[in-house]
Amino acid sequence: MSLRRFCPTFSVIALLTASVVHAQGISASVDRTVVTPEDEFYLEVVVEGAQNVQLLLPDSDENFSWRAGGLQTHTVIANNQISQGETHTFVLFARKLGTLMILPIEVEIDGQIYQSRPITISVMPASARPPERLSAFVLAEVSNSNPYVGEQVIFTFRFFRRPGMARNASVVSSSFGELSAEDLDQIRDFLQTVQGQQFEVSEVRRALFATASGRFVIPGWELSCQLVLPNRESPRRRRSFFDDPFGRQPVENRMLRTDPIELNVRPLPASPERFSGLVGEFSVRSEVSKLELEVGQSLTQTITISGSGNAHMIPQLEAPVSEMDFKVYDDHASRQLDRSASGLRGSRSFPRALQPLRFGTLQVPAVELVYFDPKHGDYLQSLAVAIDLEVLPPSSTEELRLTESLASTMGKVAVRILADDILPIRRELDAVTDGGSRTGLRVGVLVTPPVAFLALFVFARRRRRVLGDDGLRRRSRALPNARSRLAGASTLSSEELSLTLRHYVGDRTGTEGAALTAAECVDLIEAEGAELELAAEAGDLLRRLEAANYGSGSSRGGVVEVNEVVETIERLERSLS
Repeated sequence: MSLRRFCPTFSVIALLTASVVHAQGISASVDRTVVTPEDEFYLEVVVEGAQNVQLLLPDSDENFSWRAGGLQTHTVIANNQISQGETHTFVLFARKLGTLMILPIEVEIDGQIYQSRPITISVMPASARPPERLSAFVLAEVSNSNPYVGEQVIFTFRFFRRPGMARNASVVSSSFGELSAEDLDQIRDFLQTVQGQQFEVSEVRRALFATASGRFVIPGWELSCQLVLPNRESPRRRRSFFDDPFGRQPVENRMLRTDPIELNVRPLPASPERFSGLVGEFSVRSEVSKLELEVGQSLTQTITISGSGNAHMIPQLEAPVSEMDFKVYDDHASRQLDRSASGLRGSRSFPRALQPLRFGTLQVPAVELVYFDPKHGDYLQSLAVAIDLEVLPPSSTEELRLTESLASTMGKVAVRILADDILPIRRELDAVTDGGSRTGLRVGVLVTPPVAFLALFVFARRRRRVLGDDGLRRRSRALPNARSRLAGASTLSSEELSLTLRHYVGDRTGTEGAALTAAECVDLIEAEGAELELAAEAGDLLRRLEAANYGSGSSRGGVVEVNEVVETIERLERSLS
């Protein structure tokens, strides 16, 4: 028998006759002990005497971030004995500077706990890296570290890398803590020279707002990427899964971090009674569609607030007019936000129809906006001046009158004929025909005008009642107004959806919807006779919309679909009808 044919048979016999070695334990080692916070390094944990075990890793991740790198099992036969084990690989990044400790790792084998030895790692600043290794870095800054409550702060994050030296970059941590954030312009890419070296730069900007005074910390952002290493990299370097498969350009994973940024937010001074809540630079203007009209006609007044700052929080502005001079029909507001690298700007318009109730010179009152200007450190006022209107008496309408009374007394009076019948008077007997066959038609002709007149009278009276009664008018227009506001569903924010639902409840119950809370909406809907379960669902929907609107960078209350708001409003309409 040849040796080639004998060896497999010998191996099988060896496996069958070998005994299992019960040498058990755990050991840990790293591929390097001096790193920077940007470097990844490898930790190998070798378990002897068992397979498919569960490692107990250190609880604290304050010193290092951990990521599983792979698992390999091994079986060794020596001196007719079998030794089984496995090797766990982890990828680590240091989170702090200084001398850090990788705590012991535990494993349980056959009911006994084994521990590895602790490992000491020296973490140096990234600036200590040799110049040829400075292929990429990140920076973060804010436009103002000492803002007022509600003041817009521009946060800027930049990723610098030498051309062609970075791959697969991805931001893995981008928290703003307790600050509210608004996206600004898209990511900007450009070239910049730093200390004589040209870098490719990607820039991200956010508008930040604090809702309370005090100390706030923006955590450091983390960006992972793969950096191409120079060909003169030491051949002893451990190869990574991410290395070029052809070995031409070895790469190394990096975790780049920015330093945390602290904001000291100052409280606003004592505010005047009419403070709008806006912080920044804002103005208000008032426009009307016409300056001259007749009693009974209407005009459109549009009040627009615009400016830079917390423009996403422009409120509904109160601008009352005299009830003796005008009837007011509010329309739905429109919003526009401009997100650019310079910050958040926007406007909000509030159109409404005004119908004069008397003729003469009537005045649309001035509109006042009080806001806080951080540059001046004080409250300022923007004023849209009053507008004078010339209201004319209604022009005379043509009336069909065939007679005119010549006396105002009761009983028989003299009458003057103003017009003749359009048909001639027949005096001959042959003009009289048998109308029996057309009796029904004649009755119909005689009855139809009074019935039509009565129907028109009832309709006109109801219409005047609805137009004259603001509560009835708002109830009748509640659902159409809500549908009109939801017409732009693809661009509506959670705030606008919440405002639409609150406006609907306000219109149905005769209250000011914009100022209602979720609890107040539930009470009003129940008082109107809605089902208790449906009222509770509407209140829960409002609370989720408010959570989405005021969440820090994300919707803590969950995403609310536009269709859910539409369905809730239609169910309320059916329940309250």
